[in-house]
Amino acid sequence: MVAKQIKNSITAYGSAILKILKQIFIGPAFVAPHDFKPTYTNLADQLNNIWNDKSVGLNRIFKLSLLLIQFVNPFNVVCHCFDRISAVAGALFTDAYVILKLLVSLGLIYIFRTSTCAVLVISSYIIIETVLYLLRILFLSPEGNKPISPKRSLVMLFINYFTITLSFAAIYRIPGFIPCITQPINAVYFSFVISSTLGLGNYVPIGENGQIVVIFQIITTIFFLTIFFTHFLSRLQEKGD
Repeated sequence: MVAKQIKNSITAYGSAILKILKQIFIGPAFVAPHDFKPTYTNLADQLNNIWNDKSVGLNRIFKLSLLLIQFVNPFNVVCHCFDRISAVAGALFTDAYVILKLLVSLGLIYIFRTSTCAVLVISSYIIIETVLYLLRILFLSPEGNKPISPKRSLVMLFINYFTITLSFAAIYRIPGFIPCITQPINAVYFSFVISSTLGLGNYVPIGENGQIVVIFQIITTIFFLTIFFTHFLSRLQEKGD
């Protein structure tokens, strides 16, 4: 009898928590885009549209290459499974994945002494995967599903910006890239100085490895500041929400 009451109490408590979480993360007014399709189905439609569109030259080759890469992206494989459950599940998985990348990037700054090779590989993957994802949104969005909300896309963009900046900070902590960096805050400070285009400040990359990484970060920052932010802000002004 007591065990049954405990079980019922736990069940009721769990249901209440789930209801609260659903209200926080989804809300009663959420409506999936009318043209929503699972990720892989959508990618196949995009490929067909690009294959038959009027684009020419490098623009066409770039769009086709960018889309083909998405077919082997592990994120899209898992996202497709969630998309098949519901649009809500796919959206929540995408949010969780973006937050996870941010947390991993932050964690890599503190564990670099454990395995510098692992830090370099994971950080590089996060940077490349995030840039490819944003490039797909920028160049292929007319061919794909409409975003749930432009404001949501802008929030995700800011999170991705911080993720890439922290991933570069993790690389800078690896010995041989920026010799003067000895503490996590030094690496974060240097990375944000580079990403804000303010200059190098008190730290200077010595050697080819550090200089190459700084060049890549500057290029990535240019993408964000001159293309991505302009793109999303213009969409916000056009659609209002």
